[in-house]
Amino acid sequence: MNLFVDALMITGGALGAFFLFNLTRNFLVVVQNKFKRVLEAKNWQDRQEYLAHKQQLQFEKAKDLLRADSNVAEIVEGLRQNPYKDSGSNKERARFQKQLREKVESQSLRDALYALANNRG
Repeated sequence: MNLFVDALMITGGALGAFFLFNLTRNFLVVVQNKFKRVLEAKNWQDRQEYLAHKQQLQFEKAKDLLRADSNVAEIVEGLRQNPYKDSGSNKERARFQKQLREKVESQSLRDALYALANNRG
């Protein structure tokens, strides 16, 4: 009988250790996932702030370029006068866009100028 109780105690201890191990492992996985989600949210927020700051700098550069170069200002004014239309031909707008591509090499700066032309900046 004593041997049976010892065997039960050893088996119970082994099962208890196994369940305790799994419980601890699952808890650590939950904590790790929570930490990872918090870190990803912080990284996403930091990235959004960086992109907003970068876009603001591009708008400032675009406004400086408009003040400095009257040809670019005329092109942007032409883009304002010829807004994008889904239907029909946009030959005038395409001509202004081509002139802008020739004058301004930076795609991000051109995007900021397009936004200014569409009154979004």
